[in-house]
Amino acid sequence: MQELTPLAYVITMKVNRLFCLLFALLIFVFTIVAASAEDFSDGLYARNACVFNVEYHKMVYGKHESEKVSPGQTAKIMTAIIAMEYYKNNPEELIEISSDALKGIYKTTVLDVKAGEKVPAKDLINSMLISGANDSANALAIAISGSITAFAQTMNERATEIGATSTHFTCPTGLDGNGAYTTAYDIAVISAYAYTMDGFMDICNTRAYNTSPTDISESKRVFTRNYLISSGTTAKYYNTDASGILVGYTDDSNWCLVTSPKSGSFQYIIVCMNCDDSNNINVYYDANALIKWCKNAYSIYKVLDSSVILGSLPVELCSVRNQVSVSCESDFYSFLPVDYDKTDIRTELVPEKETLTAPIVKRQCVGKVKVYYKNQYLGESNLVSNIDAPLSSSKELWHSLVEIMTSKVALITIISIVVLAIAVFMVRYVVIIRRAGAKSNKK
Repeated sequence: MQELTPLAYVITMKVNRLFCLLFALLIFVFTIVAASAEDFSDGLYARNACVFNVEYHKMVYGKHESEKVSPGQTAKIMTAIIAMEYYKNNPEELIEISSDALKGIYKTTVLDVKAGEKVPAKDLINSMLISGANDSANALAIAISGSITAFAQTMNERATEIGATSTHFTCPTGLDGNGAYTTAYDIAVISAYAYTMDGFMDICNTRAYNTSPTDISESKRVFTRNYLISSGTTAKYYNTDASGILVGYTDDSNWCLVTSPKSGSFQYIIVCMNCDDSNNINVYYDANALIKWCKNAYSIYKVLDSSVILGSLPVELCSVRNQVSVSCESDFYSFLPVDYDKTDIRTELVPEKETLTAPIVKRQCVGKVKVYYKNQYLGESNLVSNIDAPLSSSKELWHSLVEIMTSKVALITIISIVVLAIAVFMVRYVVIIRRAGAKSNKK
């Protein structure tokens, strides 16, 4: 092996150091890029977004989720809820298409039904959710409520009942944005409710559907417009973890998307709204990024251990102690971020009364313990005593005497005796004075 000259050695060392520096810089840049990929507040194309957990009915991520925006195509989720509930027991019921159902939908997505045509309710519901058919939505609305306006009122009432309190719909299709508004959070709440309905997700996950032939038309085949669940048109947005629910565009709302991925044992609702597009439908990139994030974002953790003492409560009438230690009745679990800090967990002891009264037995419920994470209420558990607090007979007797002496009956009795004594004294005093006066007169 040839020995390096001093100059060659110096050059070699400098090259090695430069290589190491460049390698470290590359790792640093990669780390920054990787971290910023999940900085959704800045990275999402959609202006409004919400990720909502179905099982715990809890928002786990939001971006302008409470800002009022046009509902756009997401209005059809509310329409589907009402229609599926209305026709639950008779999905085959024939609905005669009104001419009013065909107004205002020119050059939009339709099933292409004709006025006077009789179509089964299930075909209208399926075509509305799968392909976004606006004539189907209008036909359902008129059949259920008599008019578009009346149905919109029903939509708003039902939305409030579900928990969407910042929403106002004006039509079943979402095409009319005049005066209509909602929030990404409200759409997540509405979608979480719809998710629990029998058959809803089956429809939303259908890639193609054949309607029944009618008295006017042959069977029609409709296809999903949701590229998350179908690669028939393009595969670049397709995601095997995605499930339903709806994608659509209107001039008022821009692109809106609602999907429901399952991550591990948890089910989520992802809502992206008010998203502009360029050469791509960017709302799909947002959805895929949020689906990936959901996989490792939250989990179930034991927040309180039943074997850990949470504090102590004062106890009276006990012969051996004046306090008892307390803990939660059973282990307390909660749905939390994977990177949550235990120091952010706070407990509040709520005893049945400020001072407990003996006898207290071990494991006896003596109140509640409320649990908070960053001031967010997580829930509560029974608070139980860890030890016995036996009753002292002498203290109980004294306590009883004090209670008797300080009771209203005792006070009234004492006052009555005092008043009676004073009255007797005054009578005696008057009698003595009169007798003394009588003797003086005799003399």
